Amino acid sequence: MAIDHTLLRMFMKMQERYRMSGDIVTIGVQDVMFSHRSGAEFFEEQNFKYTPIEEKDRQYRTSKAQAIYGGIFNVKGGAPMHMHDLFKMLGFRNAHSLDAFDADKPTILHDMNKPIPEQYKDKYDVVFDVGSMEHVFDVKHFVQNCVEMTKENGVLVIYDALMGWHNECFYNFQTPFFFDVFRANGFDEIGVYLNYFPKYHDFGKKKTVWRRFEYGDRPKFRKAGYNTHVIFFARKTRTLPEFVVPMQGYYAEYYKDFEKAQAAGEGEMSHYMLENMPAPVRALFPMLVPIYRFLPNLIRAAVVDTLIAIKNRKKLASRERIIV
Repeated sequence: MAIDHTLLRMFMKMQERYRMSGDIVTIGVQDVMFSHRSGAEFFEEQNFKYTPIEEKDRQYRTSKAQAIYGGIFNVKGGAPMHMHDLFKMLGFRNAHSLDAFDADKPTILHDMNKPIPEQYKDKYDVVFDVGSMEHVFDVKHFVQNCVEMTKENGVLVIYDALMGWHNECFYNFQTPFFFDVFRANGFDEIGVYLNYFPKYHDFGKKKTVWRRFEYGDRPKFRKAGYNTHVIFFARKTRTLPEFVVPMQGYYAEYYKDFEKAQAAGEGEMSHYMLENMPAPVRALFPMLVPIYRFLPNLIRAAVVDTLIAIKNRKKLASRERIIV
């Protein structure tokens, strides 16, 4: 992926919220979709106090993708800046990059399928993955490396595809992954946002929407004309003696409660689909089963989706939304 104005706005907002500073490393050498001049203009428009970079000290990078699509993206004000300069403008002390391929000249040459060397553990105040985890086969090693690279009290940021970009990666990551994996490994202050991102870059005709997601929410993940990405922020509040492989939290709780209910003679616990139905539907469910079975699947699916939307409408409406 790349860092464009919409992702940068979101990062800046969370940079303030999570008080991110110090040393940052990105997983993957990222394309920056603007020049030093247009970047400075953008920061001024946002009333952001940025650190200017003298012309003699500037670094530039035109990737293969930027060279191919340069006319489409129309970077104004000169050549695209290097991502290291972008993070220095944002006030970070040092900006590093990690990549498996030397062609992009990363600061750290490393394959995230393998354990991270000792010298990079507990080194960074911010670890920022922009679309790399989905391309790495050994997800456990990738996540463990990110956890170990993050200093205690540091912040981990992951931005990856949830829906869309099919045939472009190994995986699309679901929202429970971020809560369950990182809570188990010493992270708190978790913020997860769905990002509805216009397909194929419509150059401002559609707005990019970020909607906060809480564990168990049932929003619409698919939106016509958009890909859906997910961005995760969390602070490492504890350093654990070893990496924890978690169970998925919903099912761990489900079966624990199920066993308690059976022991108490109360029968089976509810299922997630019933839990997301309005109360009258849950109460009448035994009588509605024959009708449910009789309905054609197209109608049945539409009815269930509508009922879930009604049940969750008020909760979802209260979630933070950021439109850029």
